[in-house]
Amino acid sequence: MKKSILLLFCGVLLFGFACKKDENETPKTVVEKIMESVVQSATVVDSIRTMAGGPFEFGHKLFFSRNGHITALGCRFPITGKAYTVNLWDFDSKALLSSATVVPTDFTTFTYAAVTPVAVTANTKYLISANNYVEGAAQPFFLGINKTGGQSLYPFTEGSATFEGVYYVKSNVAVFPGNLNPSQEIIAGIADCIFEYTE
Repeated sequence: MKKSILLLFCGVLLFGFACKKDENETPKTVVEKIMESVVQSATVVDSIRTMAGGPFEFGHKLFFSRNGHITALGCRFPITGKAYTVNLWDFDSKALLSSATVVPTDFTTFTYAAVTPVAVTANTKYLISANNYVEGAAQPFFLGINKTGGQSLYPFTEGSATFEGVYYVKSNVAVFPGNLNPSQEIIAGIADCIFEYTE
């Protein structure tokens, strides 16, 4: 009997310590560079080409599976050292939620500029775009494709984001790119964001 009471007491004590530890754990912030991850993983697109044309405002419609914040906007362009404008839009209202000037320093990777954090609501549609008109001319841009080709890439999911399509408008200023691109076999631009959430 004494042994049973002792075991029960030890069990309650251990449970109490475990609960206290959970209460004191610091919440973990997860940081995702969504489109950078798409390009690096090479599962959705496995070939990046340099293209010319425009001027274009182009980007990707997406939604997130959880609430969080967008803390930076970024892009990757073939010509570095130029100031590209990257924009975050509410897809349904077409409202501009945030904008950043991003100056890429390396054409092989993405460059980001911090923005005032924008609260993101799960399952709400957003669009992240970039404009390739800089210093009076349309600059070359990247096009990502899958070598197998022949079918739409969309929808696809990377981390917390699901991409639903690529959109564009011919413009030398930042405007909502409301035209669904005739080809959905590509990623274009390429604009990105840093998405953060707490778990």
